[in-house]
Amino acid sequence: YVLPVKGEHWVANSLAILAVIFGAGGDIVQASRDLEGMSLGAGRGRSFSAKLPQGTVKVIDESYNAGPASMIAALKVLGATEPGADGRRIAVLGDMLELGDQALSIHQSLLDVLKENKVDLVYVSGPLMDELFKILPEPMRGLSDLDIHNLAPKVLADLRDGDVIMVKGSRGQRAYEGRMAEVIKLIENSQKEMS
Repeated sequence: YVLPVKGEHWVANSLAILAVIFGAGGDIVQASRDLEGMSLGAGRGRSFSAKLPQGTVKVIDESYNAGPASMIAALKVLGATEPGADGRRIAVLGDMLELGDQALSIHQSLLDVLKENKVDLVYVSGPLMDELFKILPEPMRGLSDLDIHNLAPKVLADLRDGDVIMVKGSRGQRAYEGRMAEVIKLIENSQKEMS
């Protein structure tokens, strides 16, 4: 069967679903056909191309929520997505919340994941992601701003033709003046203005 979404985590999830269906005596052939028709909702891994004034960019919308495992999975999807000829891999990241005493080290550990997945530029919102931002190599630093309403227009202005952008952060991010979905909304509104 073919999954219409990218990511090793979707492969593992689909296999678990098929195993449960098989174990319950269900029709795994039909289930695999149903998986082929799967689509992802807004903020949950949906990918789309956006035609902007500066060119076409690929968008990976992971803006709904974030935890360590889902953040790593989303960065791997970004790493597996090829940018255009002059494009870059761009990550726009918000804090992952409710991680207890390990929160700072978990956020800082994303540096290795960003490098492994050849992310070129990182924008962050939130005090924990700002700590990650401080240890990024200079060429990877986009911008850090606690207010997503300030950050989103700057991200949009910095995009160029061929870029791949992935947006992810915890839904509770609104505590720092807005949710990560603001970046996606701005891209979508800019695209509508082009039509």
